[in-house]
Amino acid sequence: MAHPKQKLSKARTAKRRSANRVAEASTTNNCFECGTVKRAHFACTKCGAYDKKRRVTVKVEKPAE
Repeated sequence: MAHPKQKLSKARTAKRRSANRVAEASTTNNCFECGTVKRAHFACTKCGAYDKKRRVTVKVEKPAE
């Protein structure tokens, strides 16, 4: 069986593999409470709802005057 003449470093191997890799877009859904776009399997950043219940309290920052 053929063997390589020299060892390839981990960096060279990773560069070759990553050149052909395509990043996938994350899945998004609409929040059932407020209707904003949110990441799937994450709590909504606007209202804090997850799994049809309010799970997280969201702090609202007031704009500086």
